[in-house]
Amino acid sequence: MEVRSLEEYAETSRKSMEMPEFQDAMKGYHVLIDHGRRETYMLEQ
Repeated sequence: MEVRSLEEYAETSRKSMEMPEFQDAMKGYHVLIDHGRRETYMLEQ
C-alpha cells in the first residue's frame, strides 16, 4: 500500500476495519497467525 502520510495510512486502516465486508474476509484470520510483525517504511527523496 502506498499513501501520502502515516496519518492517511491510519485513517485508511481504521475505515477498513469498520467495513462489514472486510470484517467477514478477516474472520478467523488471526487463528492462523503464530507470530509476526508489521513494518512501515517512509521513503524520502
